[in-house]
Amino acid sequence: MKKILILTNILSPYRVPLFNRLHKEDEVEVYVCALNDEEENRNWGNSDNDVRFDYEILGGLHKYIWNYEYPLHLNYGLLRVLRNEKPDVILTSGYEQPAYWLAALYSKIRNKRFVTYMGTHKGSTGVDGYLKTFAKRKYLEWVDAVVSHGTKTSSYLKKLSVEENKIHEGFNTVDMKKFRNETIQNKNYKQVGGSEKVEYIFIGQFIKRKGIFELIREWPTRDRSISLKMVGSGPMFNRVKNYVNERGIDNIKFEGNVKRKEIYKFYRSADILVMPSLKEVWGLVVNEALASGLFVISSIRAGCTTDIIREGFNGITFDPEKKNDLHDKIKKANKNINEIREKREDISKHAVRNMGLDRHISAFMSAIKA
Repeated sequence: MKKILILTNILSPYRVPLFNRLHKEDEVEVYVCALNDEEENRNWGNSDNDVRFDYEILGGLHKYIWNYEYPLHLNYGLLRVLRNEKPDVILTSGYEQPAYWLAALYSKIRNKRFVTYMGTHKGSTGVDGYLKTFAKRKYLEWVDAVVSHGTKTSSYLKKLSVEENKIHEGFNTVDMKKFRNETIQNKNYKQVGGSEKVEYIFIGQFIKRKGIFELIREWPTRDRSISLKMVGSGPMFNRVKNYVNERGIDNIKFEGNVKRKEIYKFYRSADILVMPSLKEVWGLVVNEALASGLFVISSIRAGCTTDIIREGFNGITFDPEKKNDLHDKIKKANKNINEIREKREDISKHAVRNMGLDRHISAFMSAIKA
């Protein structure tokens, strides 16, 4: 049995099911080290997922740099953990933290297998400067294997000169069955009738790259047959809310920050999720929405769009930088709302069947054992 030490920034609610599944694998023993218990841009509150693996949260100094959306963690105690746990494999969730570089150096000195998992792709980073590209390439030279989040990440890794046999393509996702159980199979769920108002939902941080102003500008503000609930918080929240109120837009409502365990009720009541991101590593809200049976209007800039949106069946795609493209797609969805509602069960079943954790776990196990 291989001992696996996983280094991750925080115990995100969408990471816990993944680590739980890895913990269940007979061939590995998992120990998780988190660099902090929370980050300023992640206001989930307590996760409603049960942690079934052993873990600890390292001590350290922490600073969130909003201009770069960068959580800096300066940790101590990692060498103690490495000495005590004596892992066969070290697995990190990226390259951005000093602790990850220390783990990489340790793995080379002690001849340990070093694996990282990444979701970065061209659409999530924009144009990297020379130093950032150099750092990525140098870090990736040290890894023995990389688990990618999907096809866009795999393509990006190849452009960074990562050998193809080092890339183990996974599928970034959440506990799809849980979202199905909590939404369309929940006793409180009622299918919206064909004559009712079309309910749209946005879930995410109120930051520039999420395309919030682009969404509002393209939104049919005078159409009383539709409504948009905006769930989330962030530095742009008050600015966006004031913008809407000052223009008398009454078919957009703001729900603010919502605890993780309360998010299901919004998926239950909605018809369509809109993800207007200008940059997005993946976009796990799309996974959640599909498992809940929602139709999705998804930005082509998001990593998930290529891998999980089946045009016309479970969603439609748009270019957030193309004027009126999102507006036209909203109008198209409104026109087909009865058909969309009739497909809710099929969308959910397809998502649970094809977008679960199995493929991601397979990629991790392949990278660990290769």
